[in-house]
Amino acid sequence: NIKELIGGACSRLSAGVFNLNMINVEVINFNSNLLSAVLLPAGFTKLNLVSFVNNNLDAASVNNVLITINGFNTSGGFISLSGGTNAAPTAGGIAAKNTLISRGWTVTTI
Repeated sequence: NIKELIGGACSRLSAGVFNLNMINVEVINFNSNLLSAVLLPAGFTKLNLVSFVNNNLDAASVNNVLITINGFNTSGGFISLSGGTNAAPTAGGIAAKNTLISRGWTVTTI
């Protein structure tokens, strides 16, 4: 079973990239790429580290990561969406970020 996804030289990452055999993934690390968009699928409930540092993510992508992971109702992980030209989360993403933090997640954003 795949437990880690680590990538380089990417510009887009969408649900279509992932497949159902990856539901045991615990780590997603795509730091310092050219990512402008990310769409995480539901079902990655074992994630405990998600890092998209130093990319070019838009607010919709930042919100998607936060809201999707918040929907898993898990605790005690790490999410980093800071650096590069990543956008700040908007209202829905901020609410999800605050809920994640209340459940023991460490979350960094712009």
